[in-house]
Amino acid sequence: MFSLGLADLPGLMLTCGLAYVLSRPAPPRRLTSWFDKPWPWLVAIALLALAGGLLLPLGAFWAKAASYFKPVADIAAASAPKYPGITQSIREAKNVADVGMALAGMAVSTTVGGIGVLGLLGLLAFRPAVLLLAPTALLGFSSLVLGTRFTMFGGPVLALGLGAAVHWAVKGAALALGRGAGAARLAQILVAGGCLLAYAGVYAVTPATAVLSAGHARALIAYREAEASGPNGIRPNGPELWTWWDFGYATQYFAERMTPCDGGRHAGRDIYATALALTTDSYRQAAQIIRLSASRGDDPAKVWDTMPATAVRDEIRALREHDVALPPVRPQHLVVAWENLLLLHWISYYGSWDVVTGQGRHAGVSVVRQAASVDRENGTLTRRGGGASVPLASAEILSDKGGQRLDMPEHPGGLHLVVNAEAGQAVLLDDAAYGSMAVQLLIGDPARPEAARDFKLLHEGFPLVRIYEVLPGPSPAEQAKAEKQ
Repeated sequence: MFSLGLADLPGLMLTCGLAYVLSRPAPPRRLTSWFDKPWPWLVAIALLALAGGLLLPLGAFWAKAASYFKPVADIAAASAPKYPGITQSIREAKNVADVGMALAGMAVSTTVGGIGVLGLLGLLAFRPAVLLLAPTALLGFSSLVLGTRFTMFGGPVLALGLGAAVHWAVKGAALALGRGAGAARLAQILVAGGCLLAYAGVYAVTPATAVLSAGHARALIAYREAEASGPNGIRPNGPELWTWWDFGYATQYFAERMTPCDGGRHAGRDIYATALALTTDSYRQAAQIIRLSASRGDDPAKVWDTMPATAVRDEIRALREHDVALPPVRPQHLVVAWENLLLLHWISYYGSWDVVTGQGRHAGVSVVRQAASVDRENGTLTRRGGGASVPLASAEILSDKGGQRLDMPEHPGGLHLVVNAEAGQAVLLDDAAYGSMAVQLLIGDPARPEAARDFKLLHEGFPLVRIYEVLPGPSPAEQAKAEKQ
């Protein structure tokens, strides 16, 4: 049933006004001249948008745009906890380094982009209406501060400038040589073909990247099948699966389990608990931050927002120092995968985040991209392309048969070399990265007492992926009893 409300009044008023104007045989000349001016219409449109609530989404749009400039998320008050901004860790949202790279992103290369800019300036001088394209061009160059994805807006504008520059150059040469206009058309075709060939070369060396490795996907499928064949089957309120947000949607698809964070829920406040669980070197803290978050509906920040930042930091530190009595939660499972090591540079930044100071620290992680060999006599890594040798604190080779630690002199404070024969990759890790749960739960012995106390291995997919159950800690009653003793 239709019911008239205040939101309908602007439309009704506009309809009545148009009906009145159209019903008059000849509107007054003064009114006609007034309608010929743009300002009354602009004011009318603005009032209509304001009355109809069309401007309400602008606040959300502005907040989203402003977040691209902020390494720290907005906070409610000076004493509230500070959460990290996520934007700069997303590849397509990462800022373009300089103008040259921006031009290369909008055109085939920096040189071609520069010619396009010159042609665009020439068009502007002879055809001022080209100024209407300025917003699109500015969006392209805003990739310097808003992220590389914005370069796509500048491509058509620079293509127009490139076409104009080529046209003028070839036409001038044709006139000087007494040639016909066909030369200009041929030149445009050749330039377009050259650009297509150049882009074809770029795409040829840009392989498609899988969201998950095949081993990672197989592990999630096996996990789902094991749960489905269990006594209770797959239940809506069954276990929750923790994984890094980049793999959230894929994990939900293959495992048919919800994850606390994913591609649609990955603000700093949303991923903090997952990042801490993967970054900390404390099994106890990793397990307890997962159970704490689960007990608060996977949104611990909602409670933290009501607390001073120092109290939040104390609560997080307490999870590391001793057992905390937490409410019982449904089963919580944690996925640790080799892909996490490749992302550990950013995972560690969020996981080491201090909610008081608003700062985090990147763990040292580098992928070995060139041929190298281990000098077992000196305990160093030597790259075949030359360069200084890298002292190693340890070196391990992981395969489906297990892990092998190389026998060699080890340098405390050096880097840890981890070679994954199954993935065909190798990484160098500093002590912070090597000691993290992302690494130790993947390559370490699950039966170690310090690990077995808080985690139980559910699926073994070494060396690509493992899935653990987070063991329940002591109940509040048991914790109170233990504290009395």
